[in-house]
Parts: sequence; structure tokens; C-alpha cells
Amino acid sequence: TGTRTDYGSVVFFINGGFTIGAFVPPYLTMCIGKTVALDCSNSSGAYIDLGILAPETTRFDTSQYSIATNDYNGYVAYVMGNTMTAGNIVIPRLVVPTQSTAGISQFGINLRDNADPDIGSDPFGIGTGLPATNYNSPNQYMFSPGDVISSSTTSTDFTRMTVSYIVNVDEDQNPGRYNTTLTYLGIAQF
Repeated sequence: TGTRTDYGSVVFFINGGFTIGAFVPPYLTMCIGKTVALDCSNSSGAYIDLGILAPETTRFDTSQYSIATNDYNGYVAYVMGNTMTAGNIVIPRLVVPTQSTAGISQFGINLRDNADPDIGSDPFGIGTGLPATNYNSPNQYMFSPGDVISSSTTSTDFTRMTVSYIVNVDEDQNPGRYNTTLTYLGIAQF
């Protein structure tokens, strides 16, 4: 009844799909210093002075590094360099985990809280990084250039490692100014 007023219609459209993409870039963050913030927001110091070496005293000090990665295979951290030398005169490095003994020439490191001497700290932070076996025993020190010193097998938040250094000399150690430069290298397992 009356004139037609409905001019509506129905339209169907089928789309093959809509794709959204994004990319999370891989990262590895590592900082090194005498002291470092857990999140690497700051660090300070690049030099340790162990003072005067004498047979009756163990000389010791620490440095720190913090490391994190989003790689699902984690990271590996290495230490590179040499034992302490004065020209071609060498303080022998500890080739197996060994306790510090005053009066015996030795150089070594570890990544744990130690009582003998009272130095260092255990790993700190919520990350999954752990010291390597040879550097993970309190009061046991060693140093082998190129060694893995810590790692994580999965992606990890920051873990701060404290590296403890010990140096002892025997009474026959030649005089000289002994030093070394160590390089710490972190590699993500992409």
C-alpha cells in the first residue's frame, strides 16, 4: 500500500586475511668496570692496584661485569689476557682450581664469595647466568686465558658477576712492576 520507500541492499566482501608483522631485535648487553650497576646504567673504574707484593701476604681485589641477552640460547662470557708479568718475568697462573697460599707464586680468579681471603660476591640479580665450573668454587682460584667464565643457556635478565683476583709471590720472585690487561668478552648464542 502506498509508494515504495525501501532502497536498501546487502553487500558481501570476503578478504583473504590481514597480516601484521613486527620484529624484536636481538641484543646482548654487557658492562665491565671496578664496579657496575646491575642494569649497566653506570660503571666506574678500569684499573686495579694490588700494591706491594710480598711473600707473607696475599694481595687481592675485585672487578665486576653485568650481562643480559634476549637470545633464547643465552650467552657465553670469556676472559682473555695473560697472567701478571714484569717484562719476561712471570707470576705463574693457577691452571686448576687451587686455594690461595701466601708464599707461593700464583695468580688466579674466581666468581664467588670467598672467605680465604675475604673477597668477592656471589652472582647477583634475577638473571640465569652462572659461573663456569672452574670459577664457581669459593676459595678456589684459577686462570686460563680464553676460558669461559660464565654463561646462561637461555635468555636472561641481568646477572652481575664479581671477579676476585688473588696474587701471591714466593721469596725468590724477581723484583719488578708486574701487571696484566684482561679482556672480558660476552657472546650471544644467536
